[in-house]
Amino acid sequence: MAKQSNSGRHTFFMCVLFLMAAGAITMSAIVLHRMLNEDDDVPTATSAPTGPPGSGAEKGSTPTTPGSTPLPDSRRGAVVDCSPKNLKEKNYVISKEDCEAKQCLWREAANSRAPKCVFPDSIGYRFQSLTVNGITQQLKIKRTGPGEVYGKAVYLEVDVTIEEYGDNALRIYFRPTNSSPFEIPDEALNMNKPPPPENKTYTVEIVKEPSFGIKVIRKSTKSVVFDSSLPGLTFSDQFLQISTRLPTDNLYGFGEHNHRRYRHDMNWRTWTIFTRDMAPVDDWNLYGAHPVYMNLEDQGKANMVFLKNSNAMEVTLQPSPYPAVTYRTIGGVLDFYVFLGENPNHALQQYIHAIGKPAMPPYWTLGFHILRWGYLTLDRMKEIHERNVDARVPFDAQWGDIDYMYKKFDFTYDKHTFGRLPQFVEQVHKEGKKFVVIVDAGIGSNATLYKEAQNNSHGYRMYEDGIERDIFVKNASGQPLVGQVWPGDAVFPDFTNLKNTTLFWEKWINYFIDTEKIGVDGLWIDMNEPANFVQGSKSGCPANQWNHPPFVPQIFEGDKDNGSLYYKTLCMDGKQHWGKHYDVHSLYGHSMSMVTYKALINRNSTKRPFVMTRSSFAGTSKYAFKWLGDNGSQWRQMHWSIIGMLEFQLFGFPMIGADICGFWAQAEYEMCLRWYQLGTFYPFARSHNIYKNDDVVFARDQDPTAWNSTFTDVVRHYILVRYKFLPYMYTQFKEAHIEGKMVLRSLMFEFPEDKNTWSIDRQFMFGPSLLISPVLDPGQTTVDAYFPKGRWFDYYEGREISSSYGKTVNLPAPLTFLPFHARGGSIIPIQNAGNSTQYSRLNPMGLWCALNESNGASGSLYMDDGESLDSYTSGKYLELKFELTRGERLDITVVHDGYTPPGRLNFTIIEFYGMISFPTVLSINGESQEARHIRHKYNIVQLIDINLDVTKNHTIEWRTSILRHIKENSYPDLYDKMTVFFSWRTHLSQSKMAPQRSNSGRQTCFMCILFLMSAAAITMSAIVLNWMLNDDEKSSSPSPNVAGQKLDTSTSVPSQGPRPVPDFRKDSVVDCDPPNSKNPVRVTEEQCQQKQCTWIKHSHERAPHCIFTTSVGYTMYGNVTSAESSLMTARIERRGPVAVYGKPVHDVVEVTVDEYGDNALRIYFRPTNSSPFEIPDEALKINRPSTSSSKLYSVQFVKEPSFGIKVTRKSTNTVIFDSSLPGLTFSDQFLQISTRLPTDNLYGFGEHNHRRYRHDMNWRTWSMFARDYAPNDEPWNLYSVHPVYMNVEKDGRANMAFLKNSNAMEVTLQPSPYPAVTYRTIGGVLDFYVFLGENPNHALQQYIHAIGRPAMPPYWSMGFHICRWGYGTLAEMEKVHQRNVDAEIPFDTQWGDIDYMYKKFDFTYDRNTFGGLPMFVNQVHDRKKKFVVIVDSGIGANRTLYAEARANSPGYNMYDDAVQSDILVKNANDAILIGKVWPGQAVFPDFTNVNKTTQFWSRWLDFFIKNESIKVDGLWIDMDEPASFIPRSENGCEKNDWNSPSFIPQIKDGDKNGGNLYYKTLCMDAKQHWGRHYDVHSMYGHSESIVTYRALAELRPTIRPFVVTRSSFTGTSHYAFTWLGDNDSQWKHMHDSIVGMLEYQIFGFPMVGVDICGFFGADSRELCLRWYQLGTFYPFARSHNGIYSPNKNSFVKDQDPAAWDEDFIRIVRNHLLLRYKFLPYMYTLFKEAHTEGKMVLRSLMFEFPDDPNTLDIDRQFMLGPSILVSPVLEENMTSVDAYFPKGRWHTYTGDKEVNSWTGRHYTLDASLDMLNFHARGGSIIPLQDPSNSTHYSRQNPMSLWCALDESDSANGTLFMDDGESIGSISSGHYLELKFSLNKGTQLDITVLHNGYTPPGGLRFTSVEISGLSGFPSVLYVNGKRENASRFRLKRNVSKRKISEGLNYHSIFRGIYLCTRVNCICILAPLHVVCEVQLRE
Repeated sequence: MAKQSNSGRHTFFMCVLFLMAAGAITMSAIVLHRMLNEDDDVPTATSAPTGPPGSGAEKGSTPTTPGSTPLPDSRRGAVVDCSPKNLKEKNYVISKEDCEAKQCLWREAANSRAPKCVFPDSIGYRFQSLTVNGITQQLKIKRTGPGEVYGKAVYLEVDVTIEEYGDNALRIYFRPTNSSPFEIPDEALNMNKPPPPENKTYTVEIVKEPSFGIKVIRKSTKSVVFDSSLPGLTFSDQFLQISTRLPTDNLYGFGEHNHRRYRHDMNWRTWTIFTRDMAPVDDWNLYGAHPVYMNLEDQGKANMVFLKNSNAMEVTLQPSPYPAVTYRTIGGVLDFYVFLGENPNHALQQYIHAIGKPAMPPYWTLGFHILRWGYLTLDRMKEIHERNVDARVPFDAQWGDIDYMYKKFDFTYDKHTFGRLPQFVEQVHKEGKKFVVIVDAGIGSNATLYKEAQNNSHGYRMYEDGIERDIFVKNASGQPLVGQVWPGDAVFPDFTNLKNTTLFWEKWINYFIDTEKIGVDGLWIDMNEPANFVQGSKSGCPANQWNHPPFVPQIFEGDKDNGSLYYKTLCMDGKQHWGKHYDVHSLYGHSMSMVTYKALINRNSTKRPFVMTRSSFAGTSKYAFKWLGDNGSQWRQMHWSIIGMLEFQLFGFPMIGADICGFWAQAEYEMCLRWYQLGTFYPFARSHNIYKNDDVVFARDQDPTAWNSTFTDVVRHYILVRYKFLPYMYTQFKEAHIEGKMVLRSLMFEFPEDKNTWSIDRQFMFGPSLLISPVLDPGQTTVDAYFPKGRWFDYYEGREISSSYGKTVNLPAPLTFLPFHARGGSIIPIQNAGNSTQYSRLNPMGLWCALNESNGASGSLYMDDGESLDSYTSGKYLELKFELTRGERLDITVVHDGYTPPGRLNFTIIEFYGMISFPTVLSINGESQEARHIRHKYNIVQLIDINLDVTKNHTIEWRTSILRHIKENSYPDLYDKMTVFFSWRTHLSQSKMAPQRSNSGRQTCFMCILFLMSAAAITMSAIVLNWMLNDDEKSSSPSPNVAGQKLDTSTSVPSQGPRPVPDFRKDSVVDCDPPNSKNPVRVTEEQCQQKQCTWIKHSHERAPHCIFTTSVGYTMYGNVTSAESSLMTARIERRGPVAVYGKPVHDVVEVTVDEYGDNALRIYFRPTNSSPFEIPDEALKINRPSTSSSKLYSVQFVKEPSFGIKVTRKSTNTVIFDSSLPGLTFSDQFLQISTRLPTDNLYGFGEHNHRRYRHDMNWRTWSMFARDYAPNDEPWNLYSVHPVYMNVEKDGRANMAFLKNSNAMEVTLQPSPYPAVTYRTIGGVLDFYVFLGENPNHALQQYIHAIGRPAMPPYWSMGFHICRWGYGTLAEMEKVHQRNVDAEIPFDTQWGDIDYMYKKFDFTYDRNTFGGLPMFVNQVHDRKKKFVVIVDSGIGANRTLYAEARANSPGYNMYDDAVQSDILVKNANDAILIGKVWPGQAVFPDFTNVNKTTQFWSRWLDFFIKNESIKVDGLWIDMDEPASFIPRSENGCEKNDWNSPSFIPQIKDGDKNGGNLYYKTLCMDAKQHWGRHYDVHSMYGHSESIVTYRALAELRPTIRPFVVTRSSFTGTSHYAFTWLGDNDSQWKHMHDSIVGMLEYQIFGFPMVGVDICGFFGADSRELCLRWYQLGTFYPFARSHNGIYSPNKNSFVKDQDPAAWDEDFIRIVRNHLLLRYKFLPYMYTLFKEAHTEGKMVLRSLMFEFPDDPNTLDIDRQFMLGPSILVSPVLEENMTSVDAYFPKGRWHTYTGDKEVNSWTGRHYTLDASLDMLNFHARGGSIIPLQDPSNSTHYSRQNPMSLWCALDESDSANGTLFMDDGESIGSISSGHYLELKFSLNKGTQLDITVLHNGYTPPGGLRFTSVEISGLSGFPSVLYVNGKRENASRFRLKRNVSKRKISEGLNYHSIFRGIYLCTRVNCICILAPLHVVCEVQLRE
């Protein structure tokens, strides 16, 4: 403490001194003990961990060749097969006799793969002569052995050239003398030659005996890197063979194949190289041809060998101890290039320099790409595109697969299915994204289809143009070769004719862009192996040596047609410019890439082309990028993708990727989620999958939004991580482009000296700095990762893994987690992520510094404009170097300054991983900085808010709290020692001494360490003592809670909202520039100030930057006037801008405050001298309570600084409503007001798919505008509008606020400590009603009374309901109905979806498919069940279909009647508005014309019941938002202020067509009775509910109408019930259903439910079973599913209870019987909701508002006040965590009790067949024996379940009536009972109202009492003693949990208590003393 005396501090310091010295000595002793006694703990060559399981080297084993099994080896050296497998003679197996006849040797081999017939040394070639010419040696060799092979003469003489290619490479070239075989022309691949050698790293030896060969030896190590002195060398026209020894068996490369391991299996494996359209599913030759390998030598050096030969070939590998490779090719020459490197990177650089360095990719290509085959229409493409945009998934490119084309013709688009593709591409570009399309190699030539394509695309004549230019591949007779691909008959451009074909290709690219108007940003060239759907050509291939060569390598399907090469491709005798197709086949994709690249450059010579190819050859990467083709949706393919990408790095392709989630088959959730994590660090990251699997099953979507919000959140997070690292990635691509380095790297590549890395291929590195350790197997939540020597830092929290010798670590990896680490010594540039690279490139940057063992690090950053072709060569780039030294100084140096990034780009954050102490002093560029810039988070030190210009040099220096003092107080020598000491200390626990060190030496070393540590401790103590005595005024280290800026939201794992960030507010603020769907452009700082607003800089991703000042709003003039005792009025005048969004702001507004009783008030803003729309009383009349007598609130008119109304709760002085915030605005089409909230405990606003019941207040915006939109994506407005919220105050009191306004609106929430809500609406008035309650229930009751109490449901509606869309026929409906009857499933109602209608016309049924429907409905009624049908809003108006409907249903003229009755919605010119829904063209009744439309609706309901004979029991009104399948009327919508207002809230699709409100609904300027559709749109479903209710009531005046609506508004519950719409069969939607139902209770809808198992198709048995359990206590319980699932791209199976297996049926039946048993209790709750405005379903917050633990709980709920339901909501769970508020809680089975004295969490068992629910102590719950429908269950005996509270008491009620009469309560025709149990001894049953007699002499036959402390022994009923035998006991004893104490669950049966008389039961308990000892 500052005032402590020095003597006291001396004493304190002596203690510190002693402890530190003692600690150092003790620590030394411990280390000494370990060093002397644990010699074997040091890793050795045999004991070192060698990599994660499955990564090629298991723990504790040395790496072996993957896939091989050591066998006895009979070789004495490498051998060469004398009879390799020939697919021309695929069944031939050589015998010993045949072998010897070939002059070869027969040997028995223990290895089954090894050859038995091998060449002797005498077969091959012999040395003849040598000529040396400078750096070139010319040799001649002569044939020895047979002169013929495979029927062809062998060349007798061969010329061999050895040419030195600089210091590190050479060429070895075999060519027959006096012959001219095919050679790859330089035009195709010109090998770049380095300068002449100056200091060669190799020597060359000519081996003359016994077999000729060339031997290349590395000088430094004497390692032989190439040795062809093996027998069997062969050179003929169509068979060439050579073998070379290898220095080791560490072989990588050769391709393209689907290798199972990166390091080759050398065990006599043969791999074929010949380009082929073959998916990577097996070991065959695939799309590309890359005859190159890398060999890693023992010392970590490496060599590469490339064979420049494009003919079909194969390579055979043979294992150690004599590793070798044998090449066999069927043409060309043997032209080898050998490259030597000091390490793998160096070797690769030589190879890349020779073949050509890869193209530099445009920056945007590093972003994420979205694609699928199977969009089929533009609408589908747009839907997927937009849902990813809406879900805030960052992506840069939308791709189009072949479905966009017209009949698959290149450079066309289908004007029918993709009609507005040009406009969509423009939209994509406006979003800052790109558009890429596929182009196939085959040009359509079918005459009929070609003519159609010309009709589709004006001016299209691609085939004729190619004929005229003579640029197609010819057949042997010189005619264009015709094959078949996607467009049918097709011809193939000869891309080897580079000049002419480039002109041709360029012309049609220009046509596509300029004439077809498709502004593509890149081309994806596919099918270019080339692929052909017929064999060779349509007319076959001639039988000759080219099509059927004498030797056919082991290519895929090479054994077809007696051995051929043309299967699924072109005839080999086809003619091309470079030669026969036989020779140049594997160059087809290469040449197509060259032509496409050149054509794009010709079109725009300044921009980098983007070309993506499937087929490739060596050097293709100069022109195109590559992906791994049509992979499968399989876990193993994830691993294979790593191998493939690592191999393509060797082939020179840094830009490489695999289709994320797989192309073929159906992706699975977990796999796809893991694959997206893996794809985070794919160089090329694209989601792409197939249209159909095997032409049958549609493949589901796999884009980031294809599953559920959890999936999307996780994927979004990792794509944001990717975007964060793009500056680092781009820098790696620059180094690949300029220096030939790898982007993706194996661990072997970076750590070649570590043998443990040689086989690892389940991890990889991105560049030199990032180590990625993905999960690649199902069900795994950890991953074994190998860490080479060094320091490694976890990305998320900076945890360090220090590896002295390399070690394997088991890392946690839950499903949402990708482990990756930074390598110590790295500085990695990062940047805040945006939704595309265009925006992310403008965001602040940062540096991630991971320190190495010496506390240093370095890195670099390359930046250019991201698109210019010549950025680097022209010097238009910026390059920075970062250098961190000794953990205390960071230098940022501009190496090259030729480019200025846009937007004043700064480094705003620098993070340090691995610092030894916390810095306290900071200087930047020599200037001291405040401590606030330093922050500590996890294990990371951050410098924040530093704003360093990226174009400038900077020096940053800091000191730590201890080391700083040492250095600054004249201890420089000690400072240096202490820096070393701290560094050593940091790693002490993980470091080991060298294994060879002797104990004596180690003792000596240890004594030094001991001395240093002790001395350091004492010296440090002295320094600290000096500091303490002399530096009293110096403060302690800063608080870690320093304000600052985090880099971006992607640095955290996905959660409900972004991380908390420092708050910039001093009060609630209001956005001066809210996002406008009409115009997404936000204001700049300068524009903000022009609006008289203030610009605030902060780091919050959602909060506004431009906010209102107090000078903008209204000011009050004059005084408040009181017209009545309850009415106060004031006038306010505008202050600030007089126009908003181009519309004048009302100058004067009148504000009225009207008291609505003691607990409510109205606050009403209305402009003077204007008549804006107001909701008419006919739609919603607010009921006014009695005059206030004792108000709970006071009202204040706040004048300054901003006008507002403040409402304060008197009892607590809590301000519950306060609009005195700036920004109040009132114009005709933009109204805005903000109100402060007392707390952030906010609930309500709807309808949305909120993820949580309690709102995320973190600047979330929710729009309200009725919309036909399924509850899938969180942010969007759904079917209904409810602008009401509930706020729970700190003491458990609650308030509600309702805005009576039906216009499109949005609300923005802002968080604590200044919680507030801002309303923005685009019409009407601001008419608030505020309700105060002593608790949530009381507040809700005020609100419900005001808007109208909900209708009382018929009793049968509480039963279970069966429905599906997709019955198809009546027979299917009957089958489903009957199987549930047969399975004894209790249900009450059969429903009919739109399938029953004739052509979807309302009030008809299809007499063809549903011909016997009237009889079936009668049968349903005979079973005492009900029948309900759907009715849609749109009335069919298509003349043809309408005529058919009239023919189907005699007397049907609904459309004509509607026209004549003049009850249809009109468009702006008074014509009937025509939209499109299920019956096609449709018109829409104006239900706001309530009286007239009720008569109309009633007529047609009556027609349906009487004429159609469908006696329905209720109506389900759907599509009543209203929905329309076209985004307006059939004739469009006028461009005016109603359809396209100047401000559009953030509604779904509000940004379409330049901003509009009519997307998927009606024109806003349409006319209705209550007003413009603009004003009344969101009340369409409300008005239809009113009309439908009245129509049913007119037809059946005594029966309660049953109406279920999808769209609702405030007060709709007075007329209809609701369900939550078209939900998904996803686990998260079970949870969402609870949230939604709880919110609808707040909205006043007690009868609400969700489609059980999900509407969009359940295929999960477990999910559906759990959902049925949850549905047990849904207020409205219906099974309903769709016909087709867009998310799963498949038809949906039945989901009714009887559709599953017997066990499933049993479990569901039991739970439905349970529901029926509780129906008397549920019905009583509905009566209380109907008469008192209470909730039926209740959150725990609602019942226990004073328990803060309940505020967030939404995975449990209560049914009424008595039943607590705790469902399982997650997959594979057999337990559930449940919270129990204070009290006693009893299980239904009576075997357990939970005592929660303060509120506690418990884990409950939850096997798959059970639902956990508990009765609240103090409850008496009436029950009734269930039956198969409510008709029968209502006649069954009843019982009571009494759950005792802490005082052994309980109470409850029961309401009963006939279950259907509309006036039961008002007429008094009901029975009401009260139950009261006192102190566990007396139960009173009291009749409160006796106006109804239940049928059948209903009685209580049993009473169950849970929680008795003793067992009753005597029973009296109404004074009469009953037999004790009526008791039954269930003891409730638990020895597991102390809360589950000893008590009794007693049941007494057979007592037959009449339900209509008062009863008294007295229980005389037997006093039992029990002693139970419980231990925790």
